[in-house]
This record gives sequence, C-alpha cells and structure tokens, in this order.
Amino acid sequence: MQSSDYNSGGGSSLGGGGGSSTPTSNAQTYRTIIRNRDNGTQKTIESGDSPYYNLAFTFEANTQPVTPPTDGTTISIKADVYKSNAIKYITEFESGLIYGNENITTTSKWIKFERQSNGEQYKSVVSISDKNYTNQDVQINLGGGTVNVNVLATKNDVAPSPSAPTLSVGNQFTWNINDSNPLSISYSSNNADYVELSLGNIKRQISSNGILNLSRNELNRIGNHTLYLQSVSNRGGSSSVQTISINVIEKSYLPGPDITNI
Repeated sequence: MQSSDYNSGGGSSLGGGGGSSTPTSNAQTYRTIIRNRDNGTQKTIESGDSPYYNLAFTFEANTQPVTPPTDGTTISIKADVYKSNAIKYITEFESGLIYGNENITTTSKWIKFERQSNGEQYKSVVSISDKNYTNQDVQINLGGGTVNVNVLATKNDVAPSPSAPTLSVGNQFTWNINDSNPLSISYSSNNADYVELSLGNIKRQISSNGILNLSRNELNRIGNHTLYLQSVSNRGGSSSVQTISINVIEKSYLPGPDITNI
C-alpha cells in the first residue's frame, strides 16, 4: 500500500526555499469535488478557498482476479419428440426435459443431453454441428455465442425387441473315413444371423441354415470327434451350444464276384 499527497494549486510544493509562490490575479476560478467511492461522502473545494489543498489518498492492490462479464451461451434447440420425458438436458446450474423448440441461455461451461429410456425402445438423434449422435448421450463444451441443436425422439423406425436365436441339429453321426462322399449334417436356426462352428482347431462362421459337409480334411483320424455349433444374432445374443458327436470308422469295401464269368 502506498500513500501520496496531491497539491491542487498552480505551483509546486517540491523544490528549494520551502515556501509556495502567491497566486497571481489572473488565476482561473475552479471547483473541485472529491467523492469517497466507499461511503459516498464528498469534499468540495471552491475557488475562494486556499489555492492549495493537500489531499491524502492511498493505493491498494486488488488481489482478486477480475473476471470480465459474460452473457453466457445460448443453446437454440429445435426438437421433435414424441413425449416430453424422452430427452433431458443438464448443465452445471440447471436441468430440464425437452418439450419442444426452446432457447436456453447459460453461463455453464458444458451442456449434456441424456436419453430417458427407462427400458422403453425408441430412437433418439441429437445433431450438433452436422454431427449426429444416435441412441446415445452426448456432452459438449460451451464457450459463448449460439449453439444450434436438433433433437429427435421417435417410436417410428425402431426395430422390435429381438428374440433369442435357436438352433436345431442332430447330435450323433457315424462316418466311414474311406467313404468318397462327405459326411452331411443338416441344421436350421431361427432369429440368427450366422452359426459359429468349432471342430478341433477349426473355427469359422457358416450360414444360419443349410447342410454342413465334412470330409477327411476335417475328420482326418479314426475315433470320436466333437463338433460344436451355436447360432448367433447381432441383436438377440446367442443360442445354447449344440454338441454333436461324430464317430469316424474305417471300413473296407471288397469287390464282388464278376457274374459274367460264372
């Protein structure tokens, strides 16, 4: 903190001699009003007063940062929602449900849009700056100005709740390794996009319905083999794993008599 004196007269109180010069007759008249900003009191100095008036004042450093005023951010929402509690907005200071078109002005640094599904199936799309967020919550940072947001919540174009897939297949087969024809296994599934196959080190996806042909490429030894099949849906999960037992045998085919030579 610093203290200083202000001299209102025409001469300077600094310098040699220690005295002050007498004002001349052509001195201008004046009125000085000094107001205390804190308590509102004021002091008026007229020209008839002494031409010199010492005013004591102080400088005090302000240790608090000065934040410039801000009008906040305006979020301009255009909404097409099939019910009022489908989408909720949340800021640092407030929250609310989106009923329709509205403007929200806030000094919050962010805003979040949340689905309020409560287990109900519906489609939601929040569009901000040409980017679409489908069936998900989204939060963006705010920095003033205007942000345009389009909100859609609809029951149309919503796929029905998926059913769990099923798989039907026989569970036991026998095949002769010397057979030139492959082992053919028929299978079918419902509500499935594909079927997962596992046989020894062989793992692959096959169609959801059809006939599986296995030859010596897959069944290359005598004995029991175990085949696993499982139908899979991209939306409805997987069926239970079906276990198929395959017994591979070796049986020789002997040529019969040539009856033309009998």
